[in-house]
Amino acid sequence: MISKRLLAAAVCSALVLAGCTSKSNSKKPEESSTQSESAVKKDTSVKMKKYELPAFLEDQKKADVLSNVVYKSFDPAVLMVEPEKQPFENYKCTACFKDSLYIYSDGENYGLLNSAGEELLPAEGVTRITAVSADMLRVSRDNGTTVYYRVTGEQINEEKIAAFDVGRISFEQPSGLITTGSDDGSAGFLLFLDGVQIYDTEWVSYMKLDPAALDTSKSCEAVFKASAGSANYYITFDKFYNVTIYECEYGAIRMQLRGKEAECYVLNQEHYKDLCTLIGSFGSENRSARVSAEADNDYIQLTLGMSSDDRKTVTISPDGFCFTETADGGKFFNVMDPQTFTDLVSWIDGTLSTEYKG
Repeated sequence: MISKRLLAAAVCSALVLAGCTSKSNSKKPEESSTQSESAVKKDTSVKMKKYELPAFLEDQKKADVLSNVVYKSFDPAVLMVEPEKQPFENYKCTACFKDSLYIYSDGENYGLLNSAGEELLPAEGVTRITAVSADMLRVSRDNGTTVYYRVTGEQINEEKIAAFDVGRISFEQPSGLITTGSDDGSAGFLLFLDGVQIYDTEWVSYMKLDPAALDTSKSCEAVFKASAGSANYYITFDKFYNVTIYECEYGAIRMQLRGKEAECYVLNQEHYKDLCTLIGSFGSENRSARVSAEADNDYIQLTLGMSSDDRKTVTISPDGFCFTETADGGKFFNVMDPQTFTDLVSWIDGTLSTEYKG
């Protein structure tokens, strides 16, 4: 992404130019200079509605395409929970794993018990026990070492973690043909890990991506972009082959509001359709006022059509001035009702916040 300072400066220049362009184009030949000055005075007297940066963006340090979670094969918060009551008289248990194994504390150390209270792992030297998959625990020791244990029923066995093997992942057609690698699929693919189907969805197409190419702070060992119906998804795998599926980005939003900068993606196809409908409903009006100094160079910039060839960028000021750039190099200005800006802020706050709860 480009420098936000440079972006803000460019937006300011573009929108000021928009004001000048709007002024020269909106004046008809028969209008007197007195009429034009009167229109300017009338337009600038309209008070701006109050708006603030949406609350969910306060903690959104950077836009991240892996934010709208639609499926997780592993959620540690579900499998590792605090026991409702202490199950054993001589131990203080802090967590229960899969309703069968109990983590107990001994000072600053932690040990592991089975459901009968028998010690599977003594607490001496153990600083932390965490779940890394549905059947694996990670044990951290005070000497800096880490050991992994495979959980089978109420038994644990130490296991070495092998290098990630993407070959264990496959997309299989109902006919039984298994296709792996980076080639696009054709139709009707199911996702498999080690020959076992995971996630009950039939993918229309898929392709393998380089994880480093994603605009995300999250780490993953393998990622596929797949489509189901008209929606697009990222299918990611971590080093333990846990699967997390996210809906892809359809649009991008950058903004400066009240001196605060933020950015996010539109990560839901229906929300994206709503946004396009909202922008299309704003309409245009004739106004000869320039961009107001009261707006303090605030703006909202929308990148629309990210997954198609008709991509365009729309930059709107609080006064309603709008600058549009199209993928084929087209550039044009129009003027909207100032209320459209606050309507857009409200829509972002009330709608997109639901995409960032995963």
